[in-house]
Amino acid sequence: MFAEAAPVANQVPYRVVEDGSGNVKIASSNAKRDFAPEEISAQVLRKLTEDAAKFLNDTVRASATLPHARWMHKQPRLLSICMAWTSIM
Repeated sequence: MFAEAAPVANQVPYRVVEDGSGNVKIASSNAKRDFAPEEISAQVLRKLTEDAAKFLNDTVRASATLPHARWMHKQPRLLSICMAWTSIM
């Protein structure tokens, strides 16, 4: 929610805005639209997967990202879900 991000929104080099539902969006003047954090994460993961496939000269069938370790320490249930999910990949 934007209310949680508002106090630190001015500490990043990009413009953080609120959508009509109170969610955080990243404003892009180049793309002329706002992106959800999940969209940015998906684009980064897609690019990392493509680069890994080129480097390995092979197909990458699965990839995943995990939240920062400090955040995971505060969310032990999420840690167990992430570990279970990555073990089945």
